[in-house]
Amino acid sequence: MMKNYADNNNFDKVVLVSGDGDYIKPVKYLINKKKFKQMLFPNNKYSSLYKQIHTMYRFSLGIPDIRKKIEYKKR
Repeated sequence: MMKNYADNNNFDKVVLVSGDGDYIKPVKYLINKKKFKQMLFPNNKYSSLYKQIHTMYRFSLGIPDIRKKIEYKKR
């Protein structure tokens, strides 16, 4: 499904928010196709499979300063 989408649709780059290792194959595919921007991990715990991809594609949202900037605050 991801291959079909990436090959046949016009989009710039994908940003994925997950720490689940199930996404490693589509992530690698999108990196090879130059269609992948960033993997955002909700916290500092994520699958060790993502250590296979370059650090420029990985970012943890568990960093307090970052989390504070993006978290939803009910008014």
